[in-house]
Amino acid sequence: MGQWLNWVRYLLVVWSLACSMGAMAAERVLRVGVYNNPPKIFFEDGGNATGVFIALLKDIAQVEGWELRFQSCEWEECLRRLEQGELDIMPDVARTSEREARFDFHAVAALSSWSQLYRRPGTKIESVVDLRGKRVAVLASGVQRDSLRALLEGMGVQAEFVATPTVAAAFSMVQQGQADVAASSYHFGDYSAPAYGLVGSPVLFNPAKLYFAAGKDRQADVLAAIDARLQQWQADAGSPYYEVLREWSGVHAESPIPEWVVHSFIAAAGGALALVLVSMWLRRRVREAVAQVQAQRDEMEATLRAVPDLLFEMDGEGRYLQVHANQPDLLVAQREALLGKRVADVMPPEQSALVLHCIQEAIAQGHSTGQRISLGLPDGVHWFELSAARKAPASGRKATAMVLSRDVTERVQDQAEIARLADFDHLTSLPNRAQLRRLFDKAAARAHRHGQAMAVVFLDIDHFKNINDSLGHALGDKMLMEVARRLQQSLRDTDIACRMGGDEFVMVLDDIDGDGAVRMAQRLQHALHAPFDLGPFQSGVTASIGIAMFPDDATDLDTLLRNADTAMYQAKQEGRNGVRFFTQAMQVRSERLLELSSALDKAVERGELTVMYQPLARLDSGRVAGAEALLRWTHPILGMVSPVEFIPVAESAGQILVIGEWVLRQACQQARNWDFAGRNWVMAVNVSFIQFRQTDFVLMVERVLHETGLPGHCLELELTESVAMGDTRKAEHTMRQLRAMDVRVAIDDFGTGYSSMSYLRRLGFHKLKIDQSFVRHIGEDVADESIITATIQLARSLGMQTLAEGVETETQRRFLRAQGCDLMQGWLLSKAIPPSEWEPWLHAPGSAVVSTD
Repeated sequence: MGQWLNWVRYLLVVWSLACSMGAMAAERVLRVGVYNNPPKIFFEDGGNATGVFIALLKDIAQVEGWELRFQSCEWEECLRRLEQGELDIMPDVARTSEREARFDFHAVAALSSWSQLYRRPGTKIESVVDLRGKRVAVLASGVQRDSLRALLEGMGVQAEFVATPTVAAAFSMVQQGQADVAASSYHFGDYSAPAYGLVGSPVLFNPAKLYFAAGKDRQADVLAAIDARLQQWQADAGSPYYEVLREWSGVHAESPIPEWVVHSFIAAAGGALALVLVSMWLRRRVREAVAQVQAQRDEMEATLRAVPDLLFEMDGEGRYLQVHANQPDLLVAQREALLGKRVADVMPPEQSALVLHCIQEAIAQGHSTGQRISLGLPDGVHWFELSAARKAPASGRKATAMVLSRDVTERVQDQAEIARLADFDHLTSLPNRAQLRRLFDKAAARAHRHGQAMAVVFLDIDHFKNINDSLGHALGDKMLMEVARRLQQSLRDTDIACRMGGDEFVMVLDDIDGDGAVRMAQRLQHALHAPFDLGPFQSGVTASIGIAMFPDDATDLDTLLRNADTAMYQAKQEGRNGVRFFTQAMQVRSERLLELSSALDKAVERGELTVMYQPLARLDSGRVAGAEALLRWTHPILGMVSPVEFIPVAESAGQILVIGEWVLRQACQQARNWDFAGRNWVMAVNVSFIQFRQTDFVLMVERVLHETGLPGHCLELELTESVAMGDTRKAEHTMRQLRAMDVRVAIDDFGTGYSSMSYLRRLGFHKLKIDQSFVRHIGEDVADESIITATIQLARSLGMQTLAEGVETETQRRFLRAQGCDLMQGWLLSKAIPPSEWEPWLHAPGSAVVSTD
């Protein structure tokens, strides 16, 4: 009996030692934060941590040899303790930019999830729109709150958010009628909703991936081990990963420890000791196997690091499965952001379609080469050449493709430079004669298809040989480069400029008539008149210009060039610095426009320009509301010249800048003299789009207001719809500056030009003027009346006033008043009159000057 007792004591000692060895074998003790979010993570009534994440972490810990110590905390407390190092690992955390700044995450998602709204059975929540005015209970700092708020704001739906410390508290509030719906992950909701008497709604949002999180720079090896297990187990349907998912979806796996082993262990300590020793031996073998795998992985990583190109594994739908990049700055997005995404999610449609074609071709045929894509990266556009090969699939899985992406930007740029040298002039970088022919053919085909005219302009610099001979070829080349730059700046985006050789340049003007061609020629001449910096000499140059029209003069380039060249030589013979058309009829018109342009140069200083003022009146009260300043020109020889004729000439030659500022100053001074501020009137002044686009336009307006003493709210600038055809961002900035000065801006001749609802809203006009071409047919044309009615309704919806131009009859006035138009001007009220005839209007500010019936 004593011998038997000694033997038992011996076994107990050995058992104790074995347990100690087992405890010593644990390589890491991890403190795990557990908050209440069943079925993913929670404590059972008995105090045991459980849930999907807990079961998964226990399986990983068993393989890695970790000891897990679970600590209960609320969600916010768990995150705080994790950040401060009081916890080592936190399950069930979705990644956000804010959390990535505070915590580290592994790469492979542990679970996929989405959020859902839960309600009482009697509450109707069928869509996001039904949340208007509802109380939404949501976790105070969960991702559901920010995601749902952004979703509602994007759809213009307002709801009341009620913050709760836990998801369970949110469900309780809905149960007790303190909230209408609760937001949670579908895991918690489907698991817990029945206990609260709640049901799920059709509103799903915020698809998310869930991870284990660790404190910043604290548990990198633990996260790497989790990544390795998840990547390995998710590829195997019989792995512990899927066992856990099946267990928590209602399919319980068999007990991993046979019952007879448990009884044998209780019966015999020796059997238990054997099991512990075997476990330790298996653990050591696992570590050795892991080390071997890690060594192979390191070798593979070393091989991949030697590859300079981007390497991806992608499935047939273009989804990123693996990403390898020795130059991560060449990736279209960060590696972590690419994993799991499809190429269509991160690339423009055209590029993503090419990549997808390459992948699918490789999967179907074994390989694919030759596809080339361009991507805009932070440092500019890069070109990539794609090569792909089919990767043999594992059993039961679909084939994927290994895609090699090589940066060939430098090669593409070199090829483009070679092509440029073949098609462009080496000195000025303008298209050469060969490139001009190709560009002309495309433009001519387009003009013929749309029934449009074009102009071929032949320009030759006057006396250029003298410049070369006197200043030398170096300065001559410098001047030619500057000439080319000025010509390009003067042309429209759709026009073509080419250097034919020497000092000869050819322009092809798209969609233009004879008058437009003359104005463009004048613009080119004015651009060359400005002094050139030629070392010790500062001088402008003149140019002789010949114009031939397509299709009237010819339809082929050679004939048009010959005709334009003939006209250019005619201009030289007539004294140079002139513009000549190939046809006699256009020559007559050309002379008229040149005559007007020349006369306008001195019109201001000679006192030939005057400003007339046409009264504006309110339709509801019939009272005067202000005036519009209208420019008139009387030439001693040409007589009265219509603004319709001379304003385009002034705009083309740049004279509108001087004339426009003069008109603005005259109008503001007159408004100041007539006390528009005290009468609460406004002075309307037309502004050319040429003026509006000047960089100093706002400063000019501010200067005129300051010098004349007129308050900003008494000035209204009238712009045509052409302002929307240029740089809209610059236009928006200019409009904001004008509004900051209280200057009002109206859109003139609405409906006759660009007419974009988008720019009306973005530019923020104060008033919309209905063009007289519509007003003229009131009472005669139902279509025009419908347009006017729609225009007034549109303006009202955008918070804008409306003013009708050209009102001449009582029928027109009554119709406009009935439709809710605010203001009118026209001969029914008064024509434009000089300041000397304005006395009656100034003495009737409180009386109706037009009928109000």
